[in-house]
Amino acid sequence: MLNSGDKILVEGDKVSVRGNDLITLKKRGWLNDEVINFYVELILKRAAREPEKYPKIHMFNTFFYPLLEKKGYSGVARITKRAKLDIFSLDMVIVPIHLQIHWALAVINIKERRLEYYDSMSKGCNESVLSLLKHYVEEEYKDKKKAPSYDTSEWKYYRVNNLPQQTNAYDCGVFSMTFAEHISRGASVLFTPPRYMKYFRLKMMWEIIDSELLPVDQQLQPCKVSEPVKNGSITNNYVNYSGQKRTFEDNCILGN
Repeated sequence: MLNSGDKILVEGDKVSVRGNDLITLKKRGWLNDEVINFYVELILKRAAREPEKYPKIHMFNTFFYPLLEKKGYSGVARITKRAKLDIFSLDMVIVPIHLQIHWALAVINIKERRLEYYDSMSKGCNESVLSLLKHYVEEEYKDKKKAPSYDTSEWKYYRVNNLPQQTNAYDCGVFSMTFAEHISRGASVLFTPPRYMKYFRLKMMWEIIDSELLPVDQQLQPCKVSEPVKNGSITNNYVNYSGQKRTFEDNCILGN
């Protein structure tokens, strides 16, 4: 199957995955747009299928942020309109971030009024990314709600302290999608790298071929598992190995 070259192996709603795409999930492969965008579809598919169980989310594809960066809000204004999507009715919006040759992830956390940054090669917040997304939120509100302004003065920039970091130059895409999969179901992102990277690569490959995310109870749990999401709200607590309960804020710092 991995030697299928340009042959389409799996077709999603908007994305097709070919042999040349799937092979990027082999060891030391750099994930491409097709693999990541197909995985975005799988995350959205699960969220739509079980809305009472998981946070209310949307996830943009990999083309959203470069378009926003290049053309500003006018370049992406029609995306939510065409999708008939009101991001302000959601808990969060997840955004894949491509920085030249590196994948990261950002979250517009509507419920908590903050912008979050997840980067497996950085322990800081990328202020330029979060500032641009903050501007997007302001413009989206004014455009879709026909309002003169939107006050984001209380919104914060956050990153998770002790976020798992890659030990090579090629696992960033796998980290970003693993962060996204965990965040989309309200789970902790504090899994243990690089020991489980081979598992996450094989897991993603299986899920893409099967066109469905692996049920949570069938996944290896190499992380501190979060408490279940209740009534569609986000539970930001997890229990560490010593049994001590800590909050999301305990593991985040404000990125100035």
